[in-house]
Amino acid sequence: MTKKINNRKKSGFGLLRFLFWFGFGFSIGLGVPWYFYLQSLINSTFVQYSWNIPTSIYAREFEFYEGKKINVKELDFELEVLGYLKRDKPQFIGEYSVQSNSYEIHSKGFYYFDQPESPRVIKFEVVNHKIQNLNHQFSRLEPLVIGQFYNADFKNREPILIEHIPNTMVMG
Repeated sequence: MTKKINNRKKSGFGLLRFLFWFGFGFSIGLGVPWYFYLQSLINSTFVQYSWNIPTSIYAREFEFYEGKKINVKELDFELEVLGYLKRDKPQFIGEYSVQSNSYEIHSKGFYYFDQPESPRVIKFEVVNHKIQNLNHQFSRLEPLVIGQFYNADFKNREPILIEHIPNTMVMG
């Protein structure tokens, strides 16, 4: 009688072991090919979009707001590095003037992640190393481009044929 009970226990344990290994093998048999199929599908979908536009890395933008502590030498250096031209009377985008403590900057504008910053005239005075009399509540200069990741051909822009350009752009 005891042998029958042991045989039943063994057959029940064997069935569980069989079901476990069968399920494990079935999962591996279907899971691994499914994983590689999805991986190839994702790669083929996204490879065609990668590196079409170079990824740019920017420094921090230079912000202006009332009461901000500012170093005049740092501001002058920042304007020079960003390519702003010092003029007696600035009239165009990318120019600025300094007269005693007063600055007038014609910003270039930039598209930030939160909102576009259109080109504008920024006027303020530096008093006791602080910005005073700012003509806008908040302004900022575009950030300096530190570097770019290019596509495999190191191209920044893709040339196109003139036939692909709309006539309004060609005629001006």
